[in-house]
Amino acid sequence: MADSRMEEEASDVYENNEEDFGWQVATGRRSRAGKKSSDAANATPRNSQASGGDAVTGGDGVSGGGTGPAKATAAAIKNRIVKASRMPQLPEEHHKIIIRPRGGLNLSKVSTTAIGTAVIEASGLTAEQASEDMVCPNFTQNIVVVSTPEPDHAARYVRIKSFKIVETEYEVNAYETAPHATCKGVIRRVDIRDSQSVITRNIVHERNPLALAAKRIKTSGSVIVLFDGLKVPKFVRYGPTLVRCYLYRKQFDVCFTCGRVGHRSDVCPTPDSVQCRGCGALNPPVDHVCTPKCKFCGGNHPTGDKACRQRFQMPYVVRVRRRERGRSRSATRAPAETSHPTPSLQQGPRGRSHSRSRARSRHRSLPREKSRSKSRGASVSLEDGAPGAKPTAGTAWADKVKGTVRIAGGAATPAVTEDNDARIEQLIKEVNALRKANEELTKQVVELKKKAQPSPARVAVARPVSQSTEPSEGDSSPAPKKRAVSTEIDPVFSVLSELKEVIKEIRETTERTNFKVDKLWKWRLTAEQRFKKLETRLGKREITPRNVRGRSKENDRW
Repeated sequence: MADSRMEEEASDVYENNEEDFGWQVATGRRSRAGKKSSDAANATPRNSQASGGDAVTGGDGVSGGGTGPAKATAAAIKNRIVKASRMPQLPEEHHKIIIRPRGGLNLSKVSTTAIGTAVIEASGLTAEQASEDMVCPNFTQNIVVVSTPEPDHAARYVRIKSFKIVETEYEVNAYETAPHATCKGVIRRVDIRDSQSVITRNIVHERNPLALAAKRIKTSGSVIVLFDGLKVPKFVRYGPTLVRCYLYRKQFDVCFTCGRVGHRSDVCPTPDSVQCRGCGALNPPVDHVCTPKCKFCGGNHPTGDKACRQRFQMPYVVRVRRRERGRSRSATRAPAETSHPTPSLQQGPRGRSHSRSRARSRHRSLPREKSRSKSRGASVSLEDGAPGAKPTAGTAWADKVKGTVRIAGGAATPAVTEDNDARIEQLIKEVNALRKANEELTKQVVELKKKAQPSPARVAVARPVSQSTEPSEGDSSPAPKKRAVSTEIDPVFSVLSELKEVIKEIRETTERTNFKVDKLWKWRLTAEQRFKKLETRLGKREITPRNVRGRSKENDRW
């Protein structure tokens, strides 16, 4: 809890972009050092910036917190701001420059092409030179984003002090955003007397290999550190001192002038229209007293106040990790679904087949197991027929470590791998029983065939009789009547046909059972591989309940 408060205190001040050219130094240092974060770059979508800079971030920036209707209202407001502020897809390798106009310029009421022409003219570049550059205004934040592949052009854009639109000169503040595939951390309680050069010298060195640049937040004791990649280290070397580092969380923009959300006071399009951040009253007097209500959480404080726990955006690295976690889960779930058992094994206690023949029910009587619902973490459900056995949406980390899952009723059920051996043994016993029954039936069929064959003596006697009964040429008497064929063999052939059907059905059942056993073996190998990976991630060390709780909180915080 103390760490959470320290993190909020460290990141509740707006980043000061007015003192220098932003993170342009970090871009140059990164290119000179030749550092590349390939893993982070592969995990980062192209439609957003990893640094969480103004107007360039994509995805949903909604951060959790609050309960009930207040949480729903805050989420709706945040989603509206994020969607309205979302920028088009910009190349990852480009330099992004933010231009913040002053003097009450409302970009939404100005021609978009006029804004682009004004920016190019103010930079001193010609239209041919800036042919690959892109100028994109953000009407929600009331800023202009410039994307260029040339470092020289980026240096020109960050030095723009003003531009002219419709015969009016407007002052601007320009700075470069952090490079692609980077993240920000915050360190606290830095000596207020340290200058920018001292801060850079104490942080950007070989003992902090991922640190690219550092910058103080206004005049506070907090310093923002830019890191290469999408992982913020827990500690940073500030000179000889080891300082705790927290993940930087950007706040939603709130204008202290007009009281609206989405932009800041320095770029307010209506600086003459003052509005109370607490109650929304227009042009309130100096001694104005009201009952404030926050637009984010509905609390009794002004919108965007330090007491509001929902004023922070979700950090970009958290969004990336959640996306990657979802992709890994879907990737591990896909092979498990391909090796899913057949539907005949998924039926519940009442899911009996009505197509069983009389012979099958006579010759086969096998026990059936009770239906169980398996863990979602194992990505395989052998039997889905049991009612009320659905796992909850969120499985605790402790349950994952212990190999159990939470059921809707609240009880913990062992993981799939604990009883798969018993299932395989049961199926092997069934296969052996079917083989023995098949052998016995084969012997019976052979014996019946032997009994059905006529003896040689009977055949020898029958031949003379049949020849003597034939009439001669000179005999004019009518031929004697032929004796009817004996029907003693008819019952034998009926039994044989029935036995053939039984044997055929037993063979089909044996083949299906062998197929199920093969599926279970494949599924077992998949489950063992997943648990080996889990043991590798845990470092093969014993995890106590205290460590599990701490790990869960730390994951939620980062």
